[in-house]
Amino acid sequence: MTGTDDIELLRQFAVENSEAAFAALAARHVHLVYSTALRQVGNSHSAEEITQAVFIILARKAKSLSSKTILTGWLHQTARLTAANFLRTEIRRRNREQEAFMQSALNETETWTQIAPLLDDAISKLGGRDRNAILLRYFENKSAREMAAALRVDEPAAQKRVTRAVEKLRKYFAKRGVTLTAAAIAGAVSENSVQAAPVGLAATVTAAAKGAAVSASTLTLIKGALKIMAWTKMKMAVVVGVAAILAVGTTTVTIKEINNRSGYYKGRSLQEWLKNLDDQHPGPANDEATDAVRHIGKNGLPVIISLLQLKNPLHHSAVLACQILGSDAKPAIPALMKLLDSGYANGYVGSAFDDIGSDAIAPLIETLTNENAEVRTEAVVSLGNMTLFSGKNGLQKSGAIPALIVCLKDNSPFVRGLAARSLGEIGEDETTVIPALIESLDDTDFQTRWSVCLALGKFGTRATSAIPSLLVALHDRRAEVRGTAAIALVQIEPDNTTQIDSLMPVLIENIEGIGVSKDINFRSTTATALSLCGEKAKRAVPALLKAVQNTSSYEQQEILDALKKIDPVAAASTGLK
Repeated sequence: MTGTDDIELLRQFAVENSEAAFAALAARHVHLVYSTALRQVGNSHSAEEITQAVFIILARKAKSLSSKTILTGWLHQTARLTAANFLRTEIRRRNREQEAFMQSALNETETWTQIAPLLDDAISKLGGRDRNAILLRYFENKSAREMAAALRVDEPAAQKRVTRAVEKLRKYFAKRGVTLTAAAIAGAVSENSVQAAPVGLAATVTAAAKGAAVSASTLTLIKGALKIMAWTKMKMAVVVGVAAILAVGTTTVTIKEINNRSGYYKGRSLQEWLKNLDDQHPGPANDEATDAVRHIGKNGLPVIISLLQLKNPLHHSAVLACQILGSDAKPAIPALMKLLDSGYANGYVGSAFDDIGSDAIAPLIETLTNENAEVRTEAVVSLGNMTLFSGKNGLQKSGAIPALIVCLKDNSPFVRGLAARSLGEIGEDETTVIPALIESLDDTDFQTRWSVCLALGKFGTRATSAIPSLLVALHDRRAEVRGTAAIALVQIEPDNTTQIDSLMPVLIENIEGIGVSKDINFRSTTATALSLCGEKAKRAVPALLKAVQNTSSYEQQEILDALKKIDPVAAASTGLK
């Protein structure tokens, strides 16, 4: 099939399902796609993954591509977009891991002290089913099977109810200035929520319930509680009645109005298509829904914006639709900002802003002063990600860098740490940024110091002024900070043999995970730094060989790549590719 043109081969595959035709296309263009991906991501393993994704997309789109398509151009563009999406996902993943690591490092007692005064009120705000799920799981320590039996649902439904309830607690705490992950809340509640009652109290209450005499104050408590319970029950009945009226009246009218404004694709309204938009379960239904959003395009913005403003189950799908529309979703920015301000800070709105591009920068900068730390965190991360989509010049001109520098003094360690990381991702205005980062090396929060070291390393040789401060950070009381300071010093002076040799014990400790959290970013970042040293890092080979056989697939590839640059023979001996 050497002489057959691309479109003919594509037609043979689409119409006749010819594996030979597709194999010929792959062999002809695989080098172009792989090289494009490799330039974008700088990692051979990730480039291979992106290349596979591009050709899977080609197979799915084979029937719909025009006969006028220049396949080389289409593949290049698809590879570029796929790689950009990979990078954005990778940065978000690393940021989430950093946030999780930072949160897990908080003192457990401090975490419980923060949420204890709010916990019971927060639980009371949950619906009955969610409240019961939380109490059974974390207060009674019931298993999933026992919960399911008590709630009269299957085990997956019981577990899902607990997850949903914990997420509601997290949002409740966040609105009151306590920013914690769902995992931290669950751990603290499980560990501390039930304390042992005084000896003999069970016997006392049993006797009282049977009619034994109790004090006047106890009787007063009983009467007051019964009145409150009666009032609560009556108030709930009124609320349910009003909600029923609204459901039949106003809400129905609103949704009809939305449908009348929406576009259609293949006979179905946008709102119907949005029900199939699910980034957690990709497949043909999600792909078709994505095509529908793109086909309807700007005509669907009225319905998307309306859904973002309504409190209904489709608001998440509406956010995903904004991501798909990219810069065309600019009119949705105010609604997205309102959604973010309401506490919907889970990364998805930030991803939408990434895809919308530079038009979202100004609102994000304004959001950096929001009173909710979670919202500020989302804005900080999004501004850092803008380098992939809007370019660094747009961020420089917009005033984002000075605003992020101000965030280095934020009262939330999450915001301070992620602001440092975002400044490192942007990697510009070093004359202003690097002094600010150096000052933050004295931050009282070790997670922030850790993030600052990583950010300084991103500037490479431009951050030589930070070397004295980073040498001091090598003696930080926290192993995580010592480790990232060593990484930054290698990134800043990769050819300084004497310094690299003195740093090697710390870098080896990083690889071995001695004294640090099991954070996926830590060993892989250290491996990347060691790869810059080449043969000068041979002392680390034994530790790398041990780590490469006992780690996750992502870390494994990073460590293997470092071995290949430091000692190709040792890398070959692993039998890994």
